[in-house]
Amino acid sequence: MFFFFVMYGVPDSVRAQSGFSVFHGDLEATSYTCGEFFYNKYHLEIFVSEGVEQAYLFCDTIMDDGCEGVAYSQFGIEYGDTLVEGTYTTSRYFHTALYGYDSIFVHLLHVFPRTMTYDTLLLAESDLGSYSIGESVDSLYSSHGCDSVVFRMVYAVVCPEDVQEVSPYGVTEVPFVSSGISVTPLLSDENIISDAPPLLIVGVPETVTWILVAGGDTFSCVQNVQVDYPPCGDGFTAEDGDGNVYETVRIGADCWLKQNIKATHYAGTGDTIPVSDIFCADVFPDTASNLQHYGRLYSWYSAVGLPENSTDSLPSNADGEVQGVCPVGWHLPTASELATLQLYDGPSLKVEGDLWIGERPTDESRFSMAPGGMYNSALDRFEMLKAYAYCWLADEESSLVGCAMFLKYICSELEITCFDKNNGCSVRCAKD
Repeated sequence: MFFFFVMYGVPDSVRAQSGFSVFHGDLEATSYTCGEFFYNKYHLEIFVSEGVEQAYLFCDTIMDDGCEGVAYSQFGIEYGDTLVEGTYTTSRYFHTALYGYDSIFVHLLHVFPRTMTYDTLLLAESDLGSYSIGESVDSLYSSHGCDSVVFRMVYAVVCPEDVQEVSPYGVTEVPFVSSGISVTPLLSDENIISDAPPLLIVGVPETVTWILVAGGDTFSCVQNVQVDYPPCGDGFTAEDGDGNVYETVRIGADCWLKQNIKATHYAGTGDTIPVSDIFCADVFPDTASNLQHYGRLYSWYSAVGLPENSTDSLPSNADGEVQGVCPVGWHLPTASELATLQLYDGPSLKVEGDLWIGERPTDESRFSMAPGGMYNSALDRFEMLKAYAYCWLADEESSLVGCAMFLKYICSELEITCFDKNNGCSVRCAKD
């Protein structure tokens, strides 16, 4: 059988051809128009069954992006009112006209998710800028054009200020007290970490690091802390009831007068001190020189501020300190306050020069203890000038026996001795 194809003259600008096409998903199937096959070039899973006048057939792919939850209707395509994350594909065949161009296109839609994040910001109060303290919700524009919802919690943080304090006299360690990091809104103490020591050593600088942890964010502060010793030495002086001025020296945490007391009146009241003798003996008759170098010798009663031979309780302040013949703000020491002095050997505590007999002192401690001797009330005489130093303590052994710190020219240690309260001894004062 023979088939004849008759081609009529058609203008070149049109180039349309007539034919009948059947499209389906079988990739082996082929349809023809004027001997040209067009379907197997595109490998598309579509089904079109239509009698058409075929012009040229075009195939194209359109790629588009969308955002989760946004309705899509473009190119005459609708995927639904609400889209979820994923990739969507739609194929379309368009028959245009007798001499137009037919087309097949594939529409690929990529739907990106909206992101929802939870953010915690720990900001110094001075760095808040446009942020508001507390909870807030913000929408941000992402790289795909999809809004990102941020649930944000902003904490304002105030770092603790540096601390520079002065310790009380006689104290070597003080508790560490700080307000620490201040946070608004409040957070549990479990969110705050620090390497703060429980006690601060006086005179030693300390750096304390504070760390705040919340919502995966971390904020840190550094606090400089220093507790200094109170004033003593280097121009810090004291004045007794007669206006005599005394230099001072710090030994350990304690502040001491560097000279023995010379007063004849109690500081603060101006009352006369009952027993305030100057050493006077045949060997050392120069009372003016003795007073200048060694100070006066007091009975224990006069030293602590009691009438002679009194059995009254000691007149002490709220801290149990006894002022007695000392300047205001100073007191007679107790045995417990001698621990630091007793770390030194004898020569290190003795005043330099020729006041002491025997070995030459070094006065390494700068305590400058002078050998003022004593008045022996039982023998009614002055004894041991330049050889022994006795300084009354506020301690008493009994109603008749008081105690004193005691340093000998032949002894290398500071000792404590107790004897008759009517004896005369020097007085060294410690700062309250």
